[in-house]
Amino acid sequence: MAVTSLFLIFFLLLALLLVLLIPIIHEEINKLLVNLPQYVKNFQDERLPQFEKLMGRRLPYSFSEFVNSRLSKISNLSYDVLEPLSKFALKILSNILDFIVNLLNFILIPLFAFYFMRDYHKLGKMITDLIPLRYHDGFRSISREIDSVLSNFIRGQCAVCCLLAVCYSLGLYFIGIDLAVVVGVTSGILFIIPYVGTLVGIVWASILALIKFGDFLHVFYVLGWFGFVHLWEGYYFTPKLVGHKLGLHPMLVIVSLLIGGEVLGLLGILIAVPVTAILKVFIKYFLKSYKKSAFFLAT
Repeated sequence: MAVTSLFLIFFLLLALLLVLLIPIIHEEINKLLVNLPQYVKNFQDERLPQFEKLMGRRLPYSFSEFVNSRLSKISNLSYDVLEPLSKFALKILSNILDFIVNLLNFILIPLFAFYFMRDYHKLGKMITDLIPLRYHDGFRSISREIDSVLSNFIRGQCAVCCLLAVCYSLGLYFIGIDLAVVVGVTSGILFIIPYVGTLVGIVWASILALIKFGDFLHVFYVLGWFGFVHLWEGYYFTPKLVGHKLGLHPMLVIVSLLIGGEVLGLLGILIAVPVTAILKVFIKYFLKSYKKSAFFLAT
């Protein structure tokens, strides 16, 4: 009953959030579609000549012109040049398919989570019964610490993501960026993977700023706001909500994300930080046992 109630509350809150956000997102997308032709015209009339003068060459004035110019150049390329390009295109397609498969796998997560939470104590007892009696105390100590680290990380990180989504959305709205709520909420959600949400938000908001305003001043506004919020995240939000129980150096977090992405792709990026925190618990326990051993204490 407790697990079922928890799931019902979660999905009700999710439905309420969607009811509140969908009209805002729909309005922002419609506004962007209405204004997009004027943005393109302003870019062609005002900014494109400046870019051409800066680059010393004429740029395509339409998408079809750009495609035709690229196709004409590709037709003159040799097979030695086209072969790596075709391999690169196939790799991109393969990565897209992998992403779709991973996305479908995420749909099964609530099902697994339900049965895992329901049978959590049974699974814990089964594992404990397999541990030799002399190691029971150590195993329980490690289990409690891992449980504390993971629960602290998940709850705190979700709270940080919600705060960042609100902060990003408000800042981009006052800067005048189209799709401010879409970009802000997406960046906040993606921050469940440290640093990823911030990078995605900066790139996306900067492109929208260039499309709408055609200058770098508003891009600097975007960079400044994301930098300001990121400072608050690092020095206040995360320490207060996540706490220092993880105790992971930022460089260690980045390295773990890179290794996780290289080994397991998207799934590796998602689990990199909690897995690193768990490994830290084991390493700390090993060092504690080592310093109490006769080998270390021998003189």
